[in-house]
Parts: sequence; C-alpha cells; structure tokens
Amino acid sequence: HRGAPSYLSMLLKFALLILSLCHAAPLPSCESDTSSHCLGDGADLSPEGIEACLQALGEAGRSAGCNAYLSMLAGCGAEIGSGGGGAEAHMNGE
Repeated sequence: HRGAPSYLSMLLKFALLILSLCHAAPLPSCESDTSSHCLGDGADLSPEGIEACLQALGEAGRSAGCNAYLSMLAGCGAEIGSGGGGAEAHMNGE
C-alpha cells in the first residue's frame, strides 16, 4: 500500500517529538528561591514583599532559573503593565 511508508514516517516523527518534549528544559521560576528565602514567620507574603525579598537577594544570591525568570518579566514589563495578553497570566502566577 502506497500510504503505509508515509504513515509510518509520520508516526516515527511524532514519537520523536513526544520524546524530545519529555526531556525539555524546565521553565524558569523563582519558586525554590521564594521557598528558601522569602517565606517564614513575619515575612511579607504579598507579591510586592516577595518581589522585594528576591531583589534583596541580588543576582548572585538567586538561582539561575530565578534570574532568567526575573529578566523575562523585565523584558515583558511593558505588556504586563499595559494590560496586554500576558498581564492576566502574570496575575495568575503563570
């Protein structure tokens, strides 16, 4: 049947795509930095308080993932602040 090799090729490509996605790098985040340094008794748990805590750690005191996340937020600041498409996602912690 003429379509069989094409179907098998497509199936193989799809399987390789799924495997590659399973090994993709995690998205940058400040979750571990926040848990380790910014939570606890007397800590300001507001978004502003956590942001201040992370900034106080400085670049050397934060993980590479957290630094990448904060850089991404800074780069998207205009869209987030203007109510653009990313604003609601950011407000929901995404």
